[in-house]
Amino acid sequence: MLMVTGACLPDTQRRLIDGRFAEVIEIVSPLNPEDIFSRAGNVTDYILGGPEYIDAASLSRMPELRRIALLGTGIPSFIDEAAARQRNIAVFNTPHVNADSVAEFALGTIIVNAADAIASAEGVRQGSHWLQTPWRTLQDSRIGIIGLGHIGQALTRRLAALGVRDIVYASRTRKPALEREYGVCFMPMRAMVAECHVVSMHVNYSQETHHLFDAAMFSACRPDLRLHCFSNPLTIDPAAARRALEDGQVAQLYLDGYYREWTSNAGKTQDPEGFLTLPYSKFMATSHLAAQSVDAIGRQLPMALRHLIDDVQNE
Repeated sequence: MLMVTGACLPDTQRRLIDGRFAEVIEIVSPLNPEDIFSRAGNVTDYILGGPEYIDAASLSRMPELRRIALLGTGIPSFIDEAAARQRNIAVFNTPHVNADSVAEFALGTIIVNAADAIASAEGVRQGSHWLQTPWRTLQDSRIGIIGLGHIGQALTRRLAALGVRDIVYASRTRKPALEREYGVCFMPMRAMVAECHVVSMHVNYSQETHHLFDAAMFSACRPDLRLHCFSNPLTIDPAAARRALEDGQVAQLYLDGYYREWTSNAGKTQDPEGFLTLPYSKFMATSHLAAQSVDAIGRQLPMALRHLIDDVQNE
């Protein structure tokens, strides 16, 4: 039995799996965990495209599960890998195919946040203030990218196409070809946050990147820096970030995702990090929107299905 969350299989994919599964359960917009796991008792194969996090308790509700394919790259953000290993459940991801979608979304947030457009819209709606402050264009900004993998490179190409000539990057390895083609410069991260107007972060979450932005890193930031995080929020120390925002060490923090998500997020009434009471000009978070384009999902689904089918055939 196959279960798919967060997406609906198109006819082309249904033909691909014709006869391979006794039943296909599709939950395009799950309401809560029970909406998923109440139907999952006989599920053997699982395409995870929804907002759920799969831990040991979740797996206990799926005793027949053999395989999980994530629509996306960052497995640790959605699946407890140790719990899956303990159950001998094969875990796959669908890397790189969402790079263009995330890069396009990142570019949009850079432009919108540079002008404090969301804070302006809120002021107009509430009648509380009329925000008109000068903002930097892309061409007038030094933009840093942390993590120059597929997403970081896609963002670089888009920035360069719009005439941005002052792009720096921090990465585990140098990218000489990209440096030659787009004139980007390698820069250590601490120097980057001290010199850039905008930094966009695109790194995988691991023990190495846990709290990559800590108190020491925030103390090095230029005060008008706008930090955009498209990585797991745990790459940022929330206590250090809150202090930095309150003390003016950094201008704005944007997260695509949050420290509690989906049904665990109760908004600003239960927010120990204290970000959700800050004005939009200082903090914004969205609900993992960057990779949720029609194009990305449409390209990830066949890859996920192929992983599952190939693993079944190899058993």
